[in-house]
Amino acid sequence: MRRIVAGLAALAVIALIPIGCSTTGITVRQSLAPFVLSIDDRSSWGTLQVMIGDAVVGHVACTETLPITPGDPNVPMLPWTVRLVTASGQTIDQRIEDGLNGPRWLLVFDGQVDEGDTVALGPAPACVFPSPSIAPLPVGGITSAKAIDVGMSLVSRRSGTPVTVMTATIGRLGMYATVKGTDPQTFVWAVTYTGSFPDPSVCVASPPATPCPSQATALILLDYRTGAELALIVPGPA
Repeated sequence: MRRIVAGLAALAVIALIPIGCSTTGITVRQSLAPFVLSIDDRSSWGTLQVMIGDAVVGHVACTETLPITPGDPNVPMLPWTVRLVTASGQTIDQRIEDGLNGPRWLLVFDGQVDEGDTVALGPAPACVFPSPSIAPLPVGGITSAKAIDVGMSLVSRRSGTPVTVMTATIGRLGMYATVKGTDPQTFVWAVTYTGSFPDPSVCVASPPATPCPSQATALILLDYRTGAELALIVPGPA
């Protein structure tokens, strides 16, 4: 009996040791909750396939929210390459999720896909198919993989460090920037990269002797059909 009591006492002492601290100075960071990616569809794209790599892990339609967690059926461990694909097979959004920033929400709109750490409140979407306010997606646009490669070649020349892709989303020009002579309803690939990019709004105004500051992200807009560069925005959206 004394041995049992002594053993329980030792376990109690261990349980009181703060998690994340050690005598070696190494801090162990433990998540308070499993990573969940919640996809909130407020678009007129119709039912979307949600893919991780080449596997379909679920479907989501307007007014629906689809949560995905590592270990769910057909869902691999992180990191993920997540794609949202229309019924016709067109990828409208592609992004990397590593799970390091905690649970994430994707809000799918007609013009863009936003990402945040909490659900966004707002009016219920109209769910008109197709939306009368926008032109249908043109046939024959470049793929997300092609857009990422084209954008990579363009932004790599302007970055002082290696460039990594974050997101690639089909959007409409009016959602991002105005390009002279181009209809704001023009479809674009909006591809966000991380790296070290000179900030034109600051660098142009800086005296020649002042080092040109840089930003960690850049957004490049490519013509959806041709892949031609339409605009480079530094810094990219947070």
